[in-house]
Amino acid sequence: FHPRVFYPDVETHRRFAFEMAESTGSLPERGREAQRELHQAYRTLASGHGYNFPYSPLFYVPFLPLVPQESEVVEDVMRHVGLLAAAAEVPLVFWLGGLLVSPALGLGAAVVAAAAPVLYSRLLYAMWPTLVGHVFDVLVIAAAASYLFAPSRRRLIGLGLAALAACLVYVSSLFNVPLLLATLALLERRHARALLAVALLAPALAIALLYAPFVAVFLTEVLPLLAGGGAVGDTSGAVG
Repeated sequence: FHPRVFYPDVETHRRFAFEMAESTGSLPERGREAQRELHQAYRTLASGHGYNFPYSPLFYVPFLPLVPQESEVVEDVMRHVGLLAAAAEVPLVFWLGGLLVSPALGLGAAVVAAAAPVLYSRLLYAMWPTLVGHVFDVLVIAAAASYLFAPSRRRLIGLGLAALAACLVYVSSLFNVPLLLATLALLERRHARALLAVALLAPALAIALLYAPFVAVFLTEVLPLLAGGGAVGDTSGAVG
């Protein structure tokens, strides 16, 4: 009943790290090569051509020096990093709940964060990059709340750095972070300009650093196919 037996994501994460370690080129190129080798990451088919939606390779970078070790060593270290990320989210949620409402609500929210069924039934088994992405997203929420409660240049810079880190580490943050900050800008008009600047600059910089080749292909090949009525479909595959 070990997760590596019944969760294919466990093997996928290990193989991703091994493929990255054996690849050459820049970090984004090594990540894309690993995805191609594993046929992972929501591969889109457009007129017979395959386009892999890229995932951030940054999660796997700390584990590359471990690749010469046995595969179980790499898996165990990844597993513990995911566990640490899940644990780190709990005090963040407690602090955030206490800041927004009261310490009692913060305590209740922290208990829910620690005891969420999906955490134990799915995420901790194999979705370790997702757990790391979640804690960065919560850090962005906490940084935004801190800035709005006591605005300062230092806290705005902290928010910007947290947003950039989230967008670099977790691809879903490219959507989560701008949506959150744009919503806050609508609610907090006095700080709308600063919030919108972070909402635009953080994902734009992350895209320029990690996803620019895919965006170029999407704009020059996939979109024209869609506009011309070309056939586009999805094949499943995920690196959670």
